[in-house]
Amino acid sequence: PPRSTLFPYTTLFRSADLKFLLFVLLAINAFLLWQKSRVEGWLNASGLFVGCALNFRYHGILIGLFLVLMLLGDLWRHRAARLTILRQPVQFIGLMVLAGFPWYLKSYLYTGNPIFPACFSWFHGYFGDPIISEFWRQYGDPNSPFSFGYYGLGADLTSYLRLPWNLTYHGRNFEGYIFTPVYLALSPAILLLRRNLPFRTLLSFCLFYATAWFFQM
Repeated sequence: PPRSTLFPYTTLFRSADLKFLLFVLLAINAFLLWQKSRVEGWLNASGLFVGCALNFRYHGILIGLFLVLMLLGDLWRHRAARLTILRQPVQFIGLMVLAGFPWYLKSYLYTGNPIFPACFSWFHGYFGDPIISEFWRQYGDPNSPFSFGYYGLGADLTSYLRLPWNLTYHGRNFEGYIFTPVYLALSPAILLLRRNLPFRTLLSFCLFYATAWFFQM
C-alpha cells in the first residue's frame, strides 16, 4: 500500500533535504541560545538536533564538526575550566552520536555500508555488489566525469571563486533552477552588516558549510 512506502520515498528523495534543513536550523538556533544564556540544556539540545539531522543526510557530520569547533573556541575565549573544555565537547558529540547512530547501524546491517550509497570504494556501496558499485563510481557519483555539469562545474579554486555566479546563473548544473536571483547566492554577506556574536557565528557557518559542500560536488 502507498502508506507503507511514504517514509522511504520521502527519505530517499528531496523531502529528506527539508527534514535535514529543519534539524540543522534547530541545532544552530539552540547553539546560539546557549551562547547567549550559557544554559547547558540548549547545548545538549543542539547536539541532539545534529544527531537527528544525521538521520537524513550524512552531511550532518559537517554541522557537528562546525559546532564542536565553535564550542571549543567559545570555551577558550571565556577561559572555561579545563574539565569543562573536555566535558562539554565530549558530551555534545555523545548526544549527536546517540541520536544519529541507529540509522547508520541499520544501513550497515542491511547493505554492508553505514553511509549507503556513498563511499562505495570503502564499503562496496550497493549491497556489497562490486559490479553495481563500479557502475555507480563511473556514472552515478557526483565526482564522476559523467556527472560533470549536473552535480557541479568542477571543484578547483577558480570554480569555488565563481560559485555565487554559477549558483545564480547556472543553477541547473547544481540540480537547481535555471536562474536564481543573485541575492540568494550572496545573501550570507548581509551578516557582515552586524558585528555581534550570533551574526558572526551564522556567517562562519555559511562560509564553512558552503566550502565543505562545494568540495564534495
